[in-house]
Amino acid sequence: MPTEAAVKVLVEKMGLPEGLDRSSSASDVLSCCKRWGVVEHRIATLEFDRDRKSMGVIVNSSSGKNTLLVKGAVENLLERSNYIQLLDGSVVKLDHSSRTLILESLHEMSSTALRCLGFAYKDELAEFSTYNGDEDHPAHELLLHPSNYSSIESNLIFVGLVGLRDPPRKEVHQAIEDCRAAGIRVMSLNK
Repeated sequence: MPTEAAVKVLVEKMGLPEGLDRSSSASDVLSCCKRWGVVEHRIATLEFDRDRKSMGVIVNSSSGKNTLLVKGAVENLLERSNYIQLLDGSVVKLDHSSRTLILESLHEMSSTALRCLGFAYKDELAEFSTYNGDEDHPAHELLLHPSNYSSIESNLIFVGLVGLRDPPRKEVHQAIEDCRAAGIRVMSLNK
């Protein structure tokens, strides 16, 4: 998927966080994703849903701890986030001022034709803290019903947003010509 590929390239360019093994050369932009594959294992997926406008995965780290990772529409993630992780890694309560700054950044990025995605996570997973993908685990039943996903993706820690350039698809030009031929006036929103 193009979005996932773009996010993967972003993560590769960002590199590994401070303190992690950087034994591979600095030119090896794949080192971060390779490291991810070694230390994190996906055990469940909360598929994308148009209502909650997000998708999540529950991963298990080599330390044995489960974490929920979520990406989706920034506004929707902010509604379900109670905390924010700062640049130094500390986690603080997400207040009105921080929400406003994030939404202003979102608006600024969106108005320059960027497609924006928010990212959040949750470490305190209650019924999923010991989940390992086993169908006999009591939490497995919750994953079978997408109506539960919003509550699972609640009390999140917001970590940031990214803007992706999303060029028009090749069929857009023909669609515009078809509209003009049908007498529909096409307007551009370019600044």
